[in-house]
Amino acid sequence: MNADYWWKGPDWINNDLKEELASAKILTTCTVEADSVLNSIPLVVKSNPLEPIISKFSNFTKLIRVIALCKRFINNCKSGSKVKGQLKSEEVESAHKFLVKTIQQAEYSQEISHLKYHKPIPRSSKLLSLNIFLDEDEILRVGGRLTKQPTLSFDQKFPIIIPKHHPITTLLIRQFHLRGFHSGTQMTLSLIRQHYWIPDGRSTVRREIKRCIECCRFNSKPSYPKMGDLPKQRITQTRPFEIVGIDFAGPILTKCQHLRKANKFKSYICLFI
Repeated sequence: MNADYWWKGPDWINNDLKEELASAKILTTCTVEADSVLNSIPLVVKSNPLEPIISKFSNFTKLIRVIALCKRFINNCKSGSKVKGQLKSEEVESAHKFLVKTIQQAEYSQEISHLKYHKPIPRSSKLLSLNIFLDEDEILRVGGRLTKQPTLSFDQKFPIIIPKHHPITTLLIRQFHLRGFHSGTQMTLSLIRQHYWIPDGRSTVRREIKRCIECCRFNSKPSYPKMGDLPKQRITQTRPFEIVGIDFAGPILTKCQHLRKANKFKSYICLFI
């Protein structure tokens, strides 16, 4: 209780206020000047806002319909007229294009930027050999030489590019695998390539099919029981017919003549080993 701090406080309280403010300003200025020198490091971060949403779905069709309903809700909030009832095919198609474009913008932003400004694709791109292009909806597709083929659809001639490591790829493989009644790798891949193109698709499809529970059950190998040890009588060296095994079978229908209407009678087999 006799200490001066209890009655007078610290020394800076008794100092002149102007001197304290002046020193505070000088300190603040020095601090700002010191903090103003910063080193900037540019970073490119790929962000896909739909990826955590896609991971919550196990069905591709259901995912598209949920996105279509969300887009309808947003449009109803913006416009005066309200759209109700069942989803229209135009809404489902619009949701599908929105989903594909969002995924491609997150995964292939560099390739899309080069195509928009008519620049060559970088040699480091994994899509360099696919002759990629942007359609009228700015969706990235695989090019080819089937432009004048009249019987194929536009998706069959120029499939949509889907990234290999993405939750949407898993949903697509599952859907076409079930559509082909749990078909194998080649059949599932053929169904997928009528609409989509997955880089290194064969290994990706094979990996997802191995995770199918029903296919694992039907393709599993049977478990054979381990055979027991041979009996002592069969492996011990003895004289002939000292140990004899007998097996009996029958009845068996037999006939003594080669005629069609010959009488048949029962016969039995007795086997001595």
